[in-house]
Amino acid sequence: MTNAPPNFALVVAVSALHALGGALCANELCSHRLCDAWRLFSRVCLVGFMLGAASLRMNRKLVEKLLVPIVPPPLPPRLCVYASGTMDVTSAMLLALPGGERYGGALVLTMLVCVFPANLYHAFSRKAHAATGIGPPAVYWRLPIQFLFLAWARWHVT
Repeated sequence: MTNAPPNFALVVAVSALHALGGALCANELCSHRLCDAWRLFSRVCLVGFMLGAASLRMNRKLVEKLLVPIVPPPLPPRLCVYASGTMDVTSAMLLALPGGERYGGALVLTMLVCVFPANLYHAFSRKAHAATGIGPPAVYWRLPIQFLFLAWARWHVT
């Protein structure tokens, strides 16, 4: 029950790299031209990340076996899963539009805050562990990693 989703390590590495780049550029530890190029590259990667996250909702088996079981009980699971997917696509489109970076980044931040309860529920619910086949310690690592995603998205809001 410690299986991590495929490419999870790659997603973590990319988000950490972009969060670090954002921190270095925010503190003006690199040239403006380099930071501008890095910001554009980061923005393109974030668009890809959000489209990848949205594409998970197109796999019915994945939705039923991984995403629906981690939605905390009082919430309507399918509505939450598809609403977050809609937020993923919308934020990707906004990030891709000229002048839409701040709005897209803000929507990514909002979506990450909205899905955090599902990550908490998955981390601490034996029922969710059993339903997804992913349990400790893998589910515990997702909680602090969420802050890397938040830092990455926040860079595109400022």
